[in-house]
Amino acid sequence: IIPDPANNYLSGTRTAVGTTSTIVDTSVNFITAGVKIGDVAMDDTGARAAIITVTATVLTLSAPTFTAATDPYKLYRNVNQGCILYINEITSPATSGSLSIITAGGDTVVYKGVTAGQFLPVQATHWLKTGTASVGSVIANW
Repeated sequence: IIPDPANNYLSGTRTAVGTTSTIVDTSVNFITAGVKIGDVAMDDTGARAAIITVTATVLTLSAPTFTAATDPYKLYRNVNQGCILYINEITSPATSGSLSIITAGGDTVVYKGVTAGQFLPVQATHWLKTGTASVGSVIANW
């Protein structure tokens, strides 16, 4: 899931120990804050997951994302219309890699032979771990 930075609507810090797949924050009421199932949660390292359940103080996520009880988080509306991707880094010793994405049209595509410094001229909504190899980092451009 690639969150659009313009759609960040809530930031905070986990206030209690949960699991790596939960956000517990007793300083906010997630329901009155308008958190919705399907919105995107991101930690300070860029790891992200979809929100699958919402209670007043606990969000359950689709994947393990957090490591410490006091990790900061950001929440984004999942209204991404797609972005152009820039291949920022290929992990050594490889000189090219493969990148698996979901397009704005809903198709899953694997681009092979991508290199650092390359733009992918396609509207992407998700960057997938499965099917991606040797790609160190990607920059989303709206």
